[in-house]
Order: sequence, then structure tokens, then C-alpha cells
Amino acid sequence: MKLLHKRGVTILAGTDANPGSYAPAVAYGTSVHREMELLAKAGLTPVEVLASATGKIAEVFGITDIGIIKTGKRAVLMLVKGRPDKEITDTINIKQVWIDGKPFLG
Repeated sequence: MKLLHKRGVTILAGTDANPGSYAPAVAYGTSVHREMELLAKAGLTPVEVLASATGKIAEVFGITDIGIIKTGKRAVLMLVKGRPDKEITDTINIKQVWIDGKPFLG
């Protein structure tokens, strides 16, 4: 993974958790946090890992209304306690989630 990243390959965080998945034991949410932790262990910085789970996904799939915090974009945000830009495992400390600007959790 580190070599691919070093060579400029775009790395995206992802999970097999989905309806009808061939991997029914993969849990929603927690599997993405584990994926991000493994990407950090593979050599990506926490900021690069965060991008791989947010803006890079939107960019690669051509989704223009999410993946960035900017006026006019959909408010899909997650507030966490800690500094995931320094310690990626802080992403599990979810305090609030907003989807389309509406509180979803908290």
C-alpha cells in the first residue's frame, strides 16, 4: 500500500458492508474506521487517510456536492472528539453527524 501511494496511485477507503454483501459479517461504520487505521499503519498520514475516506471518494466518483466543506455543498459532516488529523483512531469518537444539514446522531 505504501509503495502504491508513493507511486501516485489514488487510495480510497472502503468497506464490504452493504445489503446483499458477500461478507455479511462486515459491520457498517466500524469496518471503515478499521480500514482507516490500517491505511495509517501502511504508511499514509492521518490527513491522507481522512482524504481517502471523504473528498477523494467524491472526486474519483465525480460526486460534486459532497466531500468538501464549502458554501453551496451538501452538509454531510461528522464531528469527533480528538484530532483525527494527528491520530486516525480518534474518528471513532463520534459526537455528532449531519446529513443534508440535519442532525443524524447525537
